[in-house]
Amino acid sequence: MIFVKRTLTYLITLKFSNVQGIKIIVSGRFNGAPRSRSRTIEIGDVPVQSFNKNIDYAQRTAYTKNGTFGVKVWVS
Repeated sequence: MIFVKRTLTYLITLKFSNVQGIKIIVSGRFNGAPRSRSRTIEIGDVPVQSFNKNIDYAQRTAYTKNGTFGVKVWVS
């Protein structure tokens, strides 16, 4: 998670990028845990309740040998 956070922070700070913020939520059973948890990475400004900004949203399910993970991504 640290690598992803540092990479996204670097890409957002570049001048040629129009991305102002990214929010990623991954939920599922990490490392075979008995209960599911969710991890959130939020970098920059992602106003989820605002109509003034263009926000792209994607949601997918990843199937692994340990179970399924839900991945949600918001890009502002």
